[in-house]
Amino acid sequence: MDNDFYDFIIIGAGLAGLASAALLAKDGYRVKVLEAHTASGGCASYFKRKNFTFDVGATTLSGLGEGQPLKILLEKLNINLESLKFQKKNLAMRIFQDGTEINRYANFDLWIDELSKHFCNSAEERNNMKLFWEKLYKIESDSWKLLESNSNLLPATVADYLSFLKPKRILKNLNAIKYIPSLFRSLKKLLVEYKLEQNSKFIEFLDEQLIISTQSYVDKSPELMSALGLTYASELYYPYGGIHKLSLALENALENYGAEIQFKSEVTEIETIKMNREKIFFIKDKQDREYLSNYVISNIPLWNMVNLCSGKTRDFFKSYANKFEYNTSAFALYFAVETEEDFDELNYFQIICPELIPNCSAKSFFVTLSPKDDHEKAIPGWRSVTISTHTDANFWLNLDSETYKKKKNETQNYIFDQLFANIPSLREAEKEFISSSSSKSFEFFTRRKSGLVGGIPHSTDYNILDLMPKKVPGEKLFMVGDTVFPGQGLVATAYSALSLRETLKLNGVD
Repeated sequence: MDNDFYDFIIIGAGLAGLASAALLAKDGYRVKVLEAHTASGGCASYFKRKNFTFDVGATTLSGLGEGQPLKILLEKLNINLESLKFQKKNLAMRIFQDGTEINRYANFDLWIDELSKHFCNSAEERNNMKLFWEKLYKIESDSWKLLESNSNLLPATVADYLSFLKPKRILKNLNAIKYIPSLFRSLKKLLVEYKLEQNSKFIEFLDEQLIISTQSYVDKSPELMSALGLTYASELYYPYGGIHKLSLALENALENYGAEIQFKSEVTEIETIKMNREKIFFIKDKQDREYLSNYVISNIPLWNMVNLCSGKTRDFFKSYANKFEYNTSAFALYFAVETEEDFDELNYFQIICPELIPNCSAKSFFVTLSPKDDHEKAIPGWRSVTISTHTDANFWLNLDSETYKKKKNETQNYIFDQLFANIPSLREAEKEFISSSSSKSFEFFTRRKSGLVGGIPHSTDYNILDLMPKKVPGEKLFMVGDTVFPGQGLVATAYSALSLRETLKLNGVD
């Protein structure tokens, strides 16, 4: 047992878990990561079918600009960004809506021209549209500055709050104070301010962008989170080889700094015991491997933690699990397609359907098509395709096998019909390895309770200060990942790892 004693045990090898392990190992701590799956990445992992690689869930990459969380993280860990081959997309994606094609440009002026062409009927409306997006980009810019100067948002302890009182930090944060109300009011109010609330086609467009980035719609998505979600495509990258290349880079970094990672290690028990009058953690996995650790960092969702802990710690997690009951999961479709078409060098598409997708909770789906020269994902002449949309997790979990298969085929066929209606060249193209996944699949492969994905949806229905703190009161147990920081995607999970490192320092872990 002595050989299995660590300073930190990290549960889950999602991006936040990997990043936390690498940061702590770099500082000289003995760190072990326990991962239930056979590969790292969590919801941003991958699988292979012969010569093809498919992203499981997350496919897009952002937050790599100066002062942004992923760039800061990679710099801290001495990971060469250029070696990862992330290609910035100036034409970020194409959205199909009501028979029209909307090009999402990174360039602001081109984007305003595109919006005006599709959604504006007068010079006044075009000017209001421009002012609306200028406001969103201003919020985004100030938000990055706030995150860069505060690596411990949201505060969890007295030490965290006291850190905001440092003179240099007060000066940097003065500009951010004006945005506090935008955490509690919806984007709809901003649309009213710029006289765009009656533009139903534009509202539908925004709704389908927000459901991807915030899991909410215009009337519920907080203004600040909406700004970050809607401007996301301005700094969008395509990761050659797949999104998991980032996880592999972090995995290599943590091992280079001396940390360990144990795959096929599903944690079943976390208990506190006394050793030499000190409280430490006893961790056991499904294979009956046992570990001792001074600290535990969980990169698994708070709902999973309920069944791993006991006593007051279990009650703590249960209280938040009951508070944030939600059922958001994903339906994903994967296949390889033979095509030499260029698609204007686009890799990302969104198709807005005329109604809700059958057995799903959204009316749009997101398509990721590997480029012609990404031969890590597909052989020459072929492309790897991942399609995803939102669904209710519980819908898929209690069906008999025959009904389950029937519902999956129904959803899959509808998505194919809409895909071919908007991108006709794919209809007759040769396809292989067609498969789909639901919340049942995500639950099996990621071990996330009910196959929940994407973190807690952003909504004005609850107070952002009600989110679970990243430190369990009275315990040396911390949380990272998408259920503790109010953001979406890899940017938020990267920031949660940076935030954790700062919180540890402020609480005496030097």
